[in-house]
Amino acid sequence: MTVPSFSKLVPPASVGERRLMNVDGLATYLSLPKATIYSWVSMRKIPEKAIVRLGRSLKFDIKEIEAWLDVGRTSR
Repeated sequence: MTVPSFSKLVPPASVGERRLMNVDGLATYLSLPKATIYSWVSMRKIPEKAIVRLGRSLKFDIKEIEAWLDVGRTSR
């Protein structure tokens, strides 16, 4: 199964602008339950530089998530 890139799901960012996705969006993109995303954050499986904490909410930097996924694909 081919996973679509975030660039096809989210409009392009201006230079220097970060594109953020919430837990629901990341869970949908990865086809995982939200509970798994929260678990991975607490177990530090998702790189800290990909996580943006805004108060009690979590956002995820799209470029960092894509880089993390690329590393996982190439290390197998």
